[in-house]
Formats: sequence, C-alpha cells, structure tokens
Amino acid sequence: MRHFNYIKAKGIFTACVISILCLTVVHTPARDEGTGIKFFEGTWEEALKKSGSENKLIFLDLSTSWCGWCKKMKLNTYSDKKAGEYFNSNFINVELNAEQGEGQRLARKFGVTGYPTVFLIDQNENALLTSEAYPEADELIKLIKTAVKDRK
Repeated sequence: MRHFNYIKAKGIFTACVISILCLTVVHTPARDEGTGIKFFEGTWEEALKKSGSENKLIFLDLSTSWCGWCKKMKLNTYSDKKAGEYFNSNFINVELNAEQGEGQRLARKFGVTGYPTVFLIDQNENALLTSEAYPEADELIKLIKTAVKDRK
C-alpha cells in the first residue's frame, strides 16, 4: 500500500509540473526581440528638432507606471513586427511618463484624462491626433495611417 501511495503522489506531481509548463508556453506571447517600435532615447526638445530635420511627425505615447493597459500595449502592440516596421520608418517615436517632467507638462497641455494616450505631434508641438485607448497593432496602424492621410 505504501508503494502505491508513492507512485500515486509522484504521478500527481508530474502531472502538475507538465500542466504548469504547458500553461506557461501557451500564455507566453511569441515576440521577436528587436522587431517592434523603437523609441527615441533623447530629450523631448531633441525629438522636436529631429522631427523638423527629418520632416517626420512624432508618435508620442504618454503612459504611467501603474497603468495596466499601458503595460499590455507595450507588451503586445509596441512589440509587434508590423507596428515596428511602420512606425520606425515613418515617425520619431517617443515614450514619456505622464507623471514626470516633459510627460507631465504635455499631459496637462493636451488635457489627458486616461491612459494609455497616444498622439501624432508636429515639430511645433501641435497635436494632430489624440487617442485614449488600447488598440492592437493592426488597429493602431490603421488609426495613424488614417490621420496621416487626412492631414495631407
């Protein structure tokens, strides 16, 4: 009887380990590192200057450290390969914390009321598009393409 309980316990333990490993694989997004949106690492002023010199609009993400949807957007939308290809070639991409420094100033200036909020901004710091939502990559690309098309 003692032998039977050991075998039964070992089987249950093995089944639990296999289940956990399967769940981890199923729920881990398959993303290629380095294929998503690359965000500019300079200051806001440098991004504005670069926008002017390269004749590109700024794609601005204002988010906070506590926003769950912002984290989901970084994990899913911004890491998407198609989003990276589109945004990296067409915009100066800037990510700012809306509760600090320039991010806080811009959130007040543009009247941000929810997160995540994304913008298209010109070199003169005019907002051409504002969107407070969590879009998947395809939706975000479509939204931005429409705004750029309407601008022309």
